[in-house]
Amino acid sequence: ARSLLDNVLIERVQNADELYDIVHKRLGGIMRERGVRLVVIDSIAGLLRSEFNKRADTVRRARMLQDMGQAMKMYSEAFDAPFVVVNQVTANMAGGSAARYGDDGVDLGRGFEHVPAMGLSWQECVTSSIFLSRREMAGGMHRSARLLFSPLAPRGECAFEITSAGVSAAAPT
Repeated sequence: ARSLLDNVLIERVQNADELYDIVHKRLGGIMRERGVRLVVIDSIAGLLRSEFNKRADTVRRARMLQDMGQAMKMYSEAFDAPFVVVNQVTANMAGGSAARYGDDGVDLGRGFEHVPAMGLSWQECVTSSIFLSRREMAGGMHRSARLLFSPLAPRGECAFEITSAGVSAAAPT
């Protein structure tokens, strides 16, 4: 019996340079050899934040983000495989700076909003932006997907649930 995980390839990286090398030197071959249909990266922001925390590193970080974003778009088109990059927002506790990012700040109604974690350099690489959230509510866990930006569809939101059968639209409440 085959397991779902038989079709999952995991590459662990320890730093931003390793991720950059995988994206630029190995990913194309892996996608071609293994017939990859979806690439999930979790998380570019965590790696770059820990390594590029000085203002002097800003230009190198921006260049690295742009290069990886271009490579991801190229591979996505060449292999007809989407890329999902998760965990790419940060809380803006003070409020107000979302204007720098257009109206893509997501107000969670708790006195702060989420804004793109990697700033304008990464935002320019993103084709579509989907904000996934989960919160405990009366009656269980509420999960939603909010489309913030896409050239293919208008903004919108839907509730979903995760069960042993997979992911599906949530039953109306």
